[in-house]
Amino acid sequence: MSDDLDPSDGMISRAALASEVLLFRMKMLSQEFYAEPWIDGLEFEVWDMAFN
Repeated sequence: MSDDLDPSDGMISRAALASEVLLFRMKMLSQEFYAEPWIDGLEFEVWDMAFN
């Protein structure tokens, strides 16, 4: 069984869900601002958007 699944109820873990949401949002930002599915260095762009 995957580490992302809770064996007691088969639900996805919070960490796995959070990583999927983050990945989805980053892809959406890349598409919206750069018209690309993913750009190199996107994590640094997101970091700058969040903290500058």
